[in-house]
Amino acid sequence: MVLMGGKETELCEVLLLVASEGVSNLIIAVEALGSLWAETSDPVYGLSCLRSCVEIVSQRSRESSMDHQPGTENWMGLAMSCLGGFFARLPAEIVEEELPKASELIKRALNHRQAEIRMSAVMSLVAAHKVLKNDREIFHVLGNLTTAQEALITYYLTPSL
Repeated sequence: MVLMGGKETELCEVLLLVASEGVSNLIIAVEALGSLWAETSDPVYGLSCLRSCVEIVSQRSRESSMDHQPGTENWMGLAMSCLGGFFARLPAEIVEEELPKASELIKRALNHRQAEIRMSAVMSLVAAHKVLKNDREIFHVLGNLTTAQEALITYYLTPSL
């Protein structure tokens, strides 16, 4: 985003914070802005911004103990969506480097109680898989998953005939 000129981290943090407020009529706009950001900013820099903002928002949500209110973890779904957008625009070598850095957040999202957040995590893995073309690498990075999680991810990684 040329207009952002160095303000990508601030934009990302604001988007994740607004998403964490759980206001349903804002989430569509926030997701659209997040997608635009992931599609237009430098993907390596964007991943770096995303990682730091996820840490900030995650810490704030733990401190405020808002995690148990509906919608307060929508930021995680937005982060997964942006992550997938960045993965889709990176070469395989960089995705191989970045996937392990994101694995903890992806696993947290895969274990989330909200189906939308779990699905966002799966879609970020699908984006990584389209670049890597190696499901073994993805499962190796994620480590121990439940049988249900493995089946769900495998279903979406397997191309339909």
